Amino acid sequence: EAELNLFEINFNKMKPNEIIQNYYQLLEKSSEFKEISSKIHFRLGYLYDSASVLDKAEKHYKKSIEECDDFKINRNLSSCYYNLAEICYEKKNYNDALEYYIKSYSIDEIMKNTDGLLITTKKIAKTYEKQNDATAIDYYEKALELAKSFNDNLVFERGEEKVWICRNCGHVVVGKKAPEVCPVCAHPQSYFELKSQNY
Repeated sequence: EAELNLFEINFNKMKPNEIIQNYYQLLEKSSEFKEISSKIHFRLGYLYDSASVLDKAEKHYKKSIEECDDFKINRNLSSCYYNLAEICYEKKNYNDALEYYIKSYSIDEIMKNTDGLLITTKKIAKTYEKQNDATAIDYYEKALELAKSFNDNLVFERGEEKVWICRNCGHVVVGKKAPEVCPVCAHPQSYFELKSQNY
């Protein structure tokens, strides 16, 4: 793990191919340490996901879950399921997307991750809607209830600098709160979400 931490300190100084190569080398060294190899698989999944190499991303997210499916140890478990759901959704595999979204939701519920609950509830509703399933209405209502249960300031404002992303155009804003209106696409504040902390 010390070697992994040292590598990640120098992460920003490396080219993407070097990063991936180093992760694979660390993976070989850590194969008997499930918790560490799970972290590395998650990070590889995220790198491939970011590069839109979805088959490799999916493989590594699944391997991360396989290596360590205990959310108390694998802090990326909810993100693994969520990211797998996003990949399935993009591939129009809505049944698998729902399965993964619901697993992510369950972990966020236990961990009391309110941001994750709200975002995932909306995604579940949207996926049911894609299937023309009336269950979408229940989840949209649940999302509204969740949003109302949070103070609007808690949803779109934080006490410290955060990275906010417009779900419509992808515009990124760094600040203590999301803008009232996206300066790029003019969508309202409700289109902003916090950038996930995937490592």
